[in-house]
Amino acid sequence: MSAMEAFLLPKPPGIVELDDLWEKGYTYSVFNLVYETNVASCRIWDALGFKRVGRIKGCGNLKSYPDELVDAIIYGRDLGPDGEDFVSEERFDKIRFYLKHGKYPNGADRAEKSRLRSAATHYKLLPAEDGSDNGERLMLKDKEVVSDPQRQYEIARQIHASQHGGINKTTATIAE
Repeated sequence: MSAMEAFLLPKPPGIVELDDLWEKGYTYSVFNLVYETNVASCRIWDALGFKRVGRIKGCGNLKSYPDELVDAIIYGRDLGPDGEDFVSEERFDKIRFYLKHGKYPNGADRAEKSRLRSAATHYKLLPAEDGSDNGERLMLKDKEVVSDPQRQYEIARQIHASQHGGINKTTATIAE
């Protein structure tokens, strides 16, 4: 099958409906049973951004695997349009808070406190480049952390416009 043929195939109903679910107020979707022997289906759910959130041991006695119980995988996915970006920004805000004040953000549970202590060993805060009190720069291994998705986009556009390189060259330049 050519790339064009694959592009022209209609999307399965489950995939098309994800955006509709978000618009109806749902925040999470679960696809509750994929046999682990169905490699093609597992690859599709993985590629669509679903995470493996559970496993049911010995779930099915399939004709294709006689005398063997096959495990099933449960997939789940956040439906929010910017869910990943929010989590990323929030994570870096918490690290910045912990480094600046030396205390945990309100509502941090034991596991989150442990993650913050561990992460804090890799990050440091430096004064703003202009020397003002407009905030500190969060640094990871001598590179500034840019958690704002809009600012990330602007940086990528600037570098791409100056080099007219492809995605690999642009990404490599940003990482330098």
